[in-house]
Amino acid sequence: MAKEVPMQFPMRFFGLVSATGVFFSLAETRIAHALPLPTPTPTVSPPALSPTPAPAPSSLEMIANDGGGTERHLGSHQGVVEQLCVNANQTVAVTLQFPSDKVGARLTVSCLDGGEVVGGNLVVLPNGTALFTFHVGAAPGLYRVPVYVSGDQYRLEFYVIDPAHPRNPRLRSHN
Repeated sequence: MAKEVPMQFPMRFFGLVSATGVFFSLAETRIAHALPLPTPTPTVSPPALSPTPAPAPSSLEMIANDGGGTERHLGSHQGVVEQLCVNANQTVAVTLQFPSDKVGARLTVSCLDGGEVVGGNLVVLPNGTALFTFHVGAAPGLYRVPVYVSGDQYRLEFYVIDPAHPRNPRLRSHN
């Protein structure tokens, strides 16, 4: 009787083939992830971007008395004028000094957080100034007053300090 020889070679061969298949499958997956995906063609063309950003509004100076009665000259930085600390219910006479190219331009002034713009000449005078009065409300906090003139937008900020919490961490000026 012939003795049967165990078939070890095919089992080893099968294991080697399986390991090779797994290796190539993983390698193919890694290569596929490394390749850039095709970008779809947009159906609507994106809006053209301006080569230069919109220019910042020209400089503006606000002249007004703070809550202690001291006249302050506050400048603008990218359209935002430094904060002026005032008392609750204070009426503030505001003078805005514009560059000469704004002479004769009409102003639009509004109140975002309460308060009231009272009277005033809402046109830039020949000396470059515009005058109005702002009456701050009774509540503590920030009162924002946007000013629009000749396509430029500015924001004036009046801050009423809360007597119960006199610190204001948002102050950007030395008032």
